[in-house]
Amino acid sequence: MKVCRDPAARSGLARPRPRKTSTDAAALGKVNRKVERLQSEMAKHKLALEIAGKAHAFLEQGPGATGRDQDHVPGWSGADRTTTWPAAGSGRLAR
Repeated sequence: MKVCRDPAARSGLARPRPRKTSTDAAALGKVNRKVERLQSEMAKHKLALEIAGKAHAFLEQGPGATGRDQDHVPGWSGADRTTTWPAAGSGRLAR
């Protein structure tokens, strides 16, 4: 096997190496990715708070705020309105 001593020939055979990022550039990239992730999470939380605020405002208005007759629910008799929530763990409605 012959060894090629010509520098021009050696440069054509070598693969170019990817540039290594500096430690500062790597740290900056990591911080930028973290900022983007946190901004995304913050946007989700703001949306959730906005929805919760609207639900709270709606519930604060009380019955009748929707314009519907809350006293009449189709298919319910007067006896059904006396039904209470089940006792914890019983799994049955109490009357």
